[in-house]
Amino acid sequence: MIGTGSVIGLDERVHAKILGENCYGPAKLRMIADWVEKSGLRGAHGDVRFYSDHVSDQPAFEWSDQPVAVNPHGKLRRLAEQRGWQIEDWG
Repeated sequence: MIGTGSVIGLDERVHAKILGENCYGPAKLRMIADWVEKSGLRGAHGDVRFYSDHVSDQPAFEWSDQPVAVNPHGKLRRLAEQRGWQIEDWG
């Protein structure tokens, strides 16, 4: 799983602080690409498929081999249609 890290204090509680970058937009793409590169999986087991429901993930959609817009609204639906990305409505 790739996501935003949280700071855990000496009291072993999660604090309202982000550890590293917020997993959002271009930062999310950096985190994904770094993980894929370190894992050695890209090209070894097929293409990278990326699912999301938010337009802020455009960098990762563009980077992936198979972008899938899930339950897209507004901007993401228009972008997916313009780019020819797969659209899934999982109502």
